[in-house]
Amino acid sequence: MKPNCPSKLKPNREKLGQDSRPASAKATVTTLDSVPVPDPAPTPVPASVPTSAPVPVPAPAQVSVPGPVPITASVPAPPPAPPPAPPFPTFYFERFRFRLRFRDPLDLPAFPGAVFRGGLGYAFRRTACLHPGEECAACLLAGACPYAYVFETPHPEGKGTDIPHPFVLEPPPAGAAVAAGEEADLGVVLIGRGTAFLPYFIYAFEELGGMGLGPRRARFSLETVEDERTGRTVFTGVRRRLREPDRSPEAAELQREPAPSRAVVLETVTPLRLRQEGELLARPDFPLLFRAVVRRLRALAHFHCGGEPNPAGVERYFEVAGALRAVWEGVGWREQRRYSTRQNSFMQLGGLTGSLSLEGDLGPVWPFLRLAERVHVGKASSFGLGRFRLRW
Repeated sequence: MKPNCPSKLKPNREKLGQDSRPASAKATVTTLDSVPVPDPAPTPVPASVPTSAPVPVPAPAQVSVPGPVPITASVPAPPPAPPPAPPFPTFYFERFRFRLRFRDPLDLPAFPGAVFRGGLGYAFRRTACLHPGEECAACLLAGACPYAYVFETPHPEGKGTDIPHPFVLEPPPAGAAVAAGEEADLGVVLIGRGTAFLPYFIYAFEELGGMGLGPRRARFSLETVEDERTGRTVFTGVRRRLREPDRSPEAAELQREPAPSRAVVLETVTPLRLRQEGELLARPDFPLLFRAVVRRLRALAHFHCGGEPNPAGVERYFEVAGALRAVWEGVGWREQRRYSTRQNSFMQLGGLTGSLSLEGDLGPVWPFLRLAERVHVGKASSFGLGRFRLRW
């Protein structure tokens, strides 16, 4: 039974298959099925290789793999050890060269230090003391007097009088003859607070030049004063103007100086005067000499440089000094005497001479020896005794 559909709903099959466009506008429609697909071309085979042989495959490249690399830990080098602390950090001194031109001839005796030291003390008191006829111990101004401090150095607590003076004289060689018109140099070492009294020393030497030096009263004039370390002139007698010297770093430099690795010879320049239990020593061993060095440096540092009375660690150096090999050579004794106007009598100031060879670990004792080389050691150091030089 055919469905009952309206005719207008029937598809017009003829009209659907027809193209109503003109012939000139018609284009050929190509479908995928109408495009020919060529067969794939065969892979060419080289003529030298049979078609039945397999194609060789190149071997994989050899890769060089390094073995395990040893890892070393990078340990930084330890910092250098700090230099040892100086035994006397507050110690300081200044060295000056007083140039004297003599108007009269002068024959220096066997003990020239006594001539210069005695004359200087007398002239210093004339220029600085307000009551020259009074004893320093009884003077009300002793605490503020330059002469009392320099020549009658009081103990700050009134305990005894064995306080080293804050200066050292280094006179010309014994027996030297100075003709009229010639010059002679005198070394003056001022220690600690004694450096502030340089103008008084200058005035005193000018006064002494007018008075005359020695038994024959040889007159002289003070030409110049030079800083011995730098060579700079700080005073001239012509212009009479003083240039304040700078604080010398020499004491600190000497205490940082490395000790020589070879043997050292301690050679006396002036007689060395050491005592033990009141007796003079004709041939002291090095530990005794070293104790005298430490004792003097300790007193100078404490009373004149503001240092501690007993620096920490000083005692341990005595054992080091005892371990050194020390040999005296050419030992002698030079007897000297001086007349003391104050005591109105002659004084014997003899001392030993010679050279002492030192071998061993000098590092711990070296700062002490270098300082003592500048400020002397033993009794009567302010007269110039106890001066020595180190050779290595």
